[in-house]
Amino acid sequence: MSTETEPTTPIPPYEEHVGASRQYMRDIILGVNDGLVSIFLLIAGVVGGGLETEQVLLAGIAGAIAGAVSMAAGEYLATKSQDEVFEREIELEKEHFKYHWDHEVEELTDMFRDMGVAEEDLPAAVGAFARDEKPMMEIMKALEFQVVDDERRSAFAAMFLSGGLFLLGSLSSILPFVFTDETGVGLFWA
Repeated sequence: MSTETEPTTPIPPYEEHVGASRQYMRDIILGVNDGLVSIFLLIAGVVGGGLETEQVLLAGIAGAIAGAVSMAAGEYLATKSQDEVFEREIELEKEHFKYHWDHEVEELTDMFRDMGVAEEDLPAAVGAFARDEKPMMEIMKALEFQVVDDERRSAFAAMFLSGGLFLLGSLSSILPFVFTDETGVGLFWA
């Protein structure tokens, strides 16, 4: 790798990674999007059914609350279940370490080889992790299960994010009916 810098290409400033919130991006996007789309469609349907403004507003609020509870409960259960599956996988990996250590070392060797680690560097690279169960477990969790403990999702955080952001997303469809008596105007602004 050259140490000379090309004067024609400016070096971009260093930018930090998203960090701890990146594992919740899915919840953020799904929560807001579902609130926007589902409540708008609910409101469009009840406006199309000829309901009065107060009824449309009530339907929108009820739909937003129901949707938020459903999103929150669903995300909590999904995240909690995923974590339980992961914990079971860790227990199985511990069993593999106890009874099939050589297989696990070979598996790590194959993973490093697939990543492009040079054949002559494999023994040292694998040996650095296979020296002890703790580093071996950490690298296997990261490579085999794609999980790093610092980035594991909290079921409660996922629940509050998806439910709360569903409510936030639904506001743009509900609020116009607070300020107008005309359902057509409310739907236009929704």
